[in-house]
Amino acid sequence: MPDLTLRGALYRLTQKAKGVGYSSPWRTIEDITKDEEVLADANEAFLGQVLLHAHRNVPYYRSLLEEEGVVKGEKVDLSGIARIPPLTKGMIRRNYEDLVSRDAPRRRTYTDTTAGSTGEPNQVMKDTGYDGWRLATLLHYYEETLGVDFVGSRQLILASPTRIPRRGLERMLGELLRNAVRLNGHLLSEEAMEDHVRRINSFRPELIYGLAQSLHVLSRFIERRGLRVHRPKAILSTAEPLHDYMRKEIEGAFGTRVYDIYGAVEADPIAGECRSGSMHIFSYDSYVELLEVAGSGGAREVVVTPLHNFVMPLLRYRMGDVVLSTPPKCDCGSVLPTIGRIAGREMDFFVREDGTLVHGSNFLILGDAKWVRAFQVIQEDYRRIRILLDSDRTDIAWQRHVDDEIRLVMGPDCRIIWEPVDVVPEALAGKGVFVKS
Repeated sequence: MPDLTLRGALYRLTQKAKGVGYSSPWRTIEDITKDEEVLADANEAFLGQVLLHAHRNVPYYRSLLEEEGVVKGEKVDLSGIARIPPLTKGMIRRNYEDLVSRDAPRRRTYTDTTAGSTGEPNQVMKDTGYDGWRLATLLHYYEETLGVDFVGSRQLILASPTRIPRRGLERMLGELLRNAVRLNGHLLSEEAMEDHVRRINSFRPELIYGLAQSLHVLSRFIERRGLRVHRPKAILSTAEPLHDYMRKEIEGAFGTRVYDIYGAVEADPIAGECRSGSMHIFSYDSYVELLEVAGSGGAREVVVTPLHNFVMPLLRYRMGDVVLSTPPKCDCGSVLPTIGRIAGREMDFFVREDGTLVHGSNFLILGDAKWVRAFQVIQEDYRRIRILLDSDRTDIAWQRHVDDEIRLVMGPDCRIIWEPVDVVPEALAGKGVFVKS
């Protein structure tokens, strides 16, 4: 494996202490990604295992898989997977307890929470087996495609600040052992970006990993100021669509190649860009379907089944994303299947009167409340924000807490207007936009 260093050994020990083992999945990935037929067989085997487990242990799926003829006794009919009704965020919230495996008490589990880019809050339970495959996938992708070690190489992360608690201490320790430095990509004032450039030049990272729009805003700042900035081996963009104009400006500012990676809290990572520019599905970790969207002119909806999360199997989960094209087979030599460019999941930046840009992810706090079905945050002026809220109840104390959190990033004189609605407006292709400036 690529992390045979003291730092790598310490990182592996900390993961092992949490019950996360990634050595075995990494070796499996190495073996099955050398041949297309072997990979396809492994993908089917993993899919069969999670379907059989769901039938045996998950109340939500017990009768459903039998009724649809997908599982009969101990036999699985993979050809019938299309008959399983796809899951949505709302269905997960309504059936949360029934989606948890009955053997959860015997597993080491945790809960991830996200509002996603649709503005619909979501909670997903995961286990350490899922984490092992996630880490192995990233290790393999970093080494084979980006040419850097996931553990040990100097990495600079431009994303959300670490929050404590909510696994914040674990993340901070993991990043320390991985030799990673985190900068706040959510608040981008002129002063903050000046400091970011100084940190990049002093740390000299081999890899810069960040939110697509944050990377783009920082790149424009570098070009506008005519600054010299350290050139990393690669830049990895995540969380939002990486448009061609954004890629061009980021690569121009840093003088290096930008790669795109696709994933979500429910299934992460799903696909990563190769050196030839194609997005390859990590099909040993996720089973991906592209369903035609009626009347869209060829757009396809992304539906994903994570293959290694047995504590809460999400069979045919609707990501809420669409791809606008189906690419031909890539000539890079990888046997992994490809997926078109993602056309969704875009977040606006809000802007303060002093010019500071505030990333839309700052408003994910709205998704922490289980009674919130959907929301949209609209910046109408520098000091006025309107929140459209579709929820089961009104909680004044919680709203005041949200107000305080928003004013921390938007300023103490920001006026926040709460507006209850029955339906939150949706963008094209049914993709909700949770922030608008």
